[in-house]
Amino acid sequence: MVVRLLPALLRTLCAAGCLALVVLFPGALPSTGQSVSFGVVAGANIATVSPEPDLSTGFRTTVAAGGGMLVDLPGPVDLQQEVLFSQKGTAVTETFGQVNYTASYIEFPLQLRVALPSVWRLDLFATGGGSFGLKAFENQSSGSTLELQLPDEGSFFERTDASAVVGFGATFDEGPSPLSVFVRYMHGLREVSQGRTDVGPDIEENPFRDNPFPESAKTRTVTLGLMIGL
Repeated sequence: MVVRLLPALLRTLCAAGCLALVVLFPGALPSTGQSVSFGVVAGANIATVSPEPDLSTGFRTTVAAGGGMLVDLPGPVDLQQEVLFSQKGTAVTETFGQVNYTASYIEFPLQLRVALPSVWRLDLFATGGGSFGLKAFENQSSGSTLELQLPDEGSFFERTDASAVVGFGATFDEGPSPLSVFVRYMHGLREVSQGRTDVGPDIEENPFRDNPFPESAKTRTVTLGLMIGL
């Protein structure tokens, strides 16, 4: 069922992402002599948070999907903007098991895309810029070796995230639509943990005593992805 619904879900995310791009970034629409293309962005996130000495913070494999817009600028540099549903988080492992912490964001990467020399039929490119994320929801789950009563309420992640973004990719432009693969690193710049003492009582009574969410955390995410139409 999930496999059958995936193409429709990607089309919906792409349409919503492209509409949001037009609404949020109207100044990026092409003027005379420029062109714009829209497409689908999908991939897998390998996510964690900045390490804390007293905790064993590991990686979570999550998803990223949405829509993108590529604005053709004069010269070798273009403007790439996206709206993504992107999941981040970490896994905290201690003696008695593992707790997975996941936050799902609506994320807005804005990058410059620089054309590199082509190799065979592949057009290489590098990207760099920044991203802003708004948390949509979050959840916690226990690992297979740990059974815990998970809380119905409570929040471990701040409402927003901001990251610096760098990436590298290759485009095959011989078919009906450009097809690109890319790898991207997002380095979180702001504190996302609500465990700091100045935030309030939400996290003071952590239900996971042996596997607490870090009191200090910044997101670290590697995305392996695919773009169609960009």
